[in-house]
Amino acid sequence: MSAATPAATAGTCELAWVEGPDAEGFLQGLLTNDVTFIIDGVTAALPHIQSGKFRALAILGNKRVPVLPGLPSVATEAGLPGFDVAVWMGL
Repeated sequence: MSAATPAATAGTCELAWVEGPDAEGFLQGLLTNDVTFIIDGVTAALPHIQSGKFRALAILGNKRVPVLPGLPSVATEAGLPGFDVAVWMGL
């Protein structure tokens, strides 16, 4: 299940899952306007958010993150209680 699936099934938007090379490829696609939006972890997108190249819409977790204190969470501020997507990576 993609992180976009809960929002789509909640009836708030229609989304299409797109396979891609990797997260960096999608970041590049967003920078070149080949991609409309992405769902990514804060760590990878943070430099682009801080530089103003990306506009973050919300945190997909159930609470705000300290590094972006003004960014609302989907669960609390956007009105989807129980919505919580965590990013997990491992080697």
